[in-house]
Amino acid sequence: MVNIFAALPHDPLSRVRLFFLQRDGMWIDEIGRSTLPDSEVAKVVFDTATEVLEVISRLAGPPVVREVPVTDADVRVYTARVQGIGSPETAFQDLLARYRRSKES
Repeated sequence: MVNIFAALPHDPLSRVRLFFLQRDGMWIDEIGRSTLPDSEVAKVVFDTATEVLEVISRLAGPPVVREVPVTDADVRVYTARVQGIGSPETAFQDLLARYRRSKES
């Protein structure tokens, strides 16, 4: 998983958000990603460093963000889940565990 913390240029509040690099080279906001089904987790989890380097080597120009509609309710659900888990790092570990379980099925 490759991620960055950044604010989108068009965000008037300049809120710092967490983004994941997808296999297609687009970036996706963590809250938007959390609204998608677990079957889409494979789009942001890389199995090897080689896979990451291949995607990064194709990146050019400004970052392209996959826009996923997010409601205030989605933000509240995500915030409550992360607070209940303890930290964003623990949320990443939870995401990876779900991904690994889905690969085993």
